[in-house]
Amino acid sequence: METRAYIQSVEPLSPADDAGFSKGCCITAVDGNPIRDIIDWRWHTSEDQIVVSYIDCDGDRGDVCLEREPGESWGFEFTDVVFDRIIQCRNACIFCFMRQLPEQARASLSLRDDDYRLSFLQGNFVTFTNIMPEDEQRIIEQRISPLRYSLHCITPELRRQVIGKHAAHGVAVAERLLDAGIELHAQIVLMPDVNDGEELRRTIEWCYGKPGIISVGIVPLGYTKHQKRFSKSFNDPAAACAVIECIKPFQHRAMLGCMPRTSSTAMRMAKPCSKSFRLPPSTAISACSKTASASCAPSSTTGWETPRPSWNAPASSSATTPA
Repeated sequence: METRAYIQSVEPLSPADDAGFSKGCCITAVDGNPIRDIIDWRWHTSEDQIVVSYIDCDGDRGDVCLEREPGESWGFEFTDVVFDRIIQCRNACIFCFMRQLPEQARASLSLRDDDYRLSFLQGNFVTFTNIMPEDEQRIIEQRISPLRYSLHCITPELRRQVIGKHAAHGVAVAERLLDAGIELHAQIVLMPDVNDGEELRRTIEWCYGKPGIISVGIVPLGYTKHQKRFSKSFNDPAAACAVIECIKPFQHRAMLGCMPRTSSTAMRMAKPCSKSFRLPPSTAISACSKTASASCAPSSTTGWETPRPSWNAPASSSATTPA
């Protein structure tokens, strides 16, 4: 199926403008390579001369060679960051917020995306349960890193109960990506009497053993009145404190890795810490007398790693917001 990148606007006096492109035209390929999304576009347009295949506003097809000065923008702005279709979720997570919405909620709220591209571009958390071999190959080849990974728990039987029958595939993909040098920000949606306590410790230990997992965010369960499975989260201060006590040793280990160390001969700095364990701010956590890190904002996407030049994702798009 042919993918089309529709043009939203063209920068005046840019190579795109010089070639006669306008709003409503679409690009189908660059140097013969199909363009599935903005990542493909950036990957295949890193040189200063490209051949663009297009369909103009009259439906006529053609190819045009574009050239630019070093560092110059091509001048295209597209209507979206995904040009084919959003990859949707195939899980059955017991805490899924989409399943907790009222029936009259607008349709866009119930789109259950699980798209690794939106994980990279917009910070969505994904499970990797729908990743195909060609997706893995692309992630590794194009160094689509870091990604945000919905982990939740690590014991296989519990993961199947929490996420669904494809849970094991998600962990296997994550491990292969980590082995290939892809970095991950992991997330645990914490549910009382499900994946807290010993399972939480086991899951964090697994993360700590993976150098490529650069942060772990622990998110207390949220639920609505439009479901029947859950009746509590960590609203009770004692329950919140128990979670903090559970993760405190891991936070301490992470902090020690970031502190200056001394030797008998000289002062030397430790290697920057590659792990952080964070609890997002919530009423339940803040009610506890003990302290915990309240930083939950994901690290900003720093862009391409070697060998491609760095770039930033578009500031605005109409793609689906994180679920």
